[in-house]
Amino acid sequence: MSLFKWIANFGFYIHYFQVGVGFITTGVGTVVVYLENRAKESEQEAEERRYREEAERRAQREQEHERRYHEEQEGRNHEEQERRNQQEAEKNQKRRGKRRGQH
Repeated sequence: MSLFKWIANFGFYIHYFQVGVGFITTGVGTVVVYLENRAKESEQEAEERRYREEAERRAQREQEHERRYHEEQEGRNHEEQERRNQQEAEKNQKRRGKRRGQH
């Protein structure tokens, strides 16, 4: 009977060893999957951050371009107005000259 008892105990040990190894491998597998998912999330967050930063830089460039465009337009409008004022002043001066010549 001692041999039967030894075989039964050995079977229990093997069974519990397999269960323990199963728990360990499941735990390690869970940790590995968690770390992989966390790494993917970090990569996605970094990519989203890069996209947001690029979009912000693009928006800033567009705003700067728009500001420069409006400044140029204002400058052109100012120059055009100055030219018109100069022409008007010259016309007025010619008219005054003609009137003085008529007196």
